[in-house]
Amino acid sequence: MKKYMKYIAALFIVVTIIVTGMRLDKKEAAHINNKKITFSIKEQDVLVVSKILNMTKEESLTFLEEVGITDILTEKERENGYITFSNGDDLNKKLCIVEFSEFKKEDYKDKSEEIYRVHSIQDREVSVYDDYTLYKRYKRAVIERGNNILVFKFFKEGTKDELEKGLELVSKIKGSLEDEGYKVTSNTSNFDIEPLSLSLVYMILITFLIVFDKFLTTIIKINKKYSFTISISMIVSFILIGIYSDIILKQMVALFIAAIMPAISIIYFMEKSKIKSIYLKFLAISIVNILFGFFVHALISDNIFVIGIEVFKGVKVAFILPILIVFMYYIFINKIKFKLDMKFVLINVAILFIIIIVIKRTGNYNNVFDFEIYLRNFLDDIFKVRPRTKELIGYPAIMLLFKYGKNYIYLLLAIIGQVSLINTFAHTQTTLNISLARTFIAVAISIIVIFITTNIYEIVKRKVSK
Repeated sequence: MKKYMKYIAALFIVVTIIVTGMRLDKKEAAHINNKKITFSIKEQDVLVVSKILNMTKEESLTFLEEVGITDILTEKERENGYITFSNGDDLNKKLCIVEFSEFKKEDYKDKSEEIYRVHSIQDREVSVYDDYTLYKRYKRAVIERGNNILVFKFFKEGTKDELEKGLELVSKIKGSLEDEGYKVTSNTSNFDIEPLSLSLVYMILITFLIVFDKFLTTIIKINKKYSFTISISMIVSFILIGIYSDIILKQMVALFIAAIMPAISIIYFMEKSKIKSIYLKFLAISIVNILFGFFVHALISDNIFVIGIEVFKGVKVAFILPILIVFMYYIFINKIKFKLDMKFVLINVAILFIIIIVIKRTGNYNNVFDFEIYLRNFLDDIFKVRPRTKELIGYPAIMLLFKYGKNYIYLLLAIIGQVSLINTFAHTQTTLNISLARTFIAVAISIIVIFITTNIYEIVKRKVSK
């Protein structure tokens, strides 16, 4: 029986991949059918438009509708999650989640198929960001994060110049979104997909535990009986969580994979992989983590996650834990030899600094540095789909790690890159093809950069040695 167990395990993994692919295909189809976008401005801004253009309110509404702004956000505050919009004389209450704002989950319970995602900007951002940055901000809010209502803010001082710039921005965004297949209309569509079955959740969990068990027995050298006991204990624990809440179960399995897989993949490819080429080895580890990224994406693909009522929890845990696992392995099990001197101290101070910066940047949109905003826009202009900054740093680092051996800095950056890879697929508001494009672009750039720089380095080194 033991002889056939590996074939049974392999078959089970293949079946899980196929079923997961079918689920992801349904989610992508739901995204494709959710391409109706509504443009809106606040009611007080309509009055400013009327004053500037010397029009009645009704004439201003007609004028704004011609440029694509069909819904007006009324003066009424949000009530139980509902926001009141007006379209002409008709009042329409829509259940909305405003992106990056706090809300009460109970207002949205069992209503995920009715919810609209709203993106707006803060008043201070109108004057802080230039028109191009605002254009990119609104466009990414739709394409990358699935918002279907955009609220524009034109005015700081209520001038004609501000109105002209605002209308130009709306026209530019409208044209760009229509080129991407979106339709700007007052009849906004909602994202709707059936909940992920618990059977697939457990299939994904078992698939990961098969890989995890292999890691424990071949790398950590744990007795197979103990590793089997660990796997059974994990399955029982997750079943108990599932009995309590299927939402928490999906979040916990996704976090379990995202927090462990980057670490065990790096250790395996460092210690056991027989692939000689650093580029092929890098592609192999990327493919493995993309596959598990697919699993994470599928686990949190229900309406309640895509709309934003629930989210992938534990982003910082998923970042810190892989670093701890890898460094503990190389400190206590397969020790990296080091000399306790000033160089070692400086390296560790640099590592700590990098960790603090990345933790500060993780999971919080408002912590994006100004220079990174410009870098994002630059990359977005070139590739249309922006590769993630952490991956552009982490991917070259892992190839340097494969080429030059164990090094604390390379190791840290390599972990960050692989964590970011799986985290890319934890953004379920983003379509899978965009996440894949981001990853492939980062992989391609990294291979080209490392190929050029390492060859130049080797040439210079040979000439200097002569």
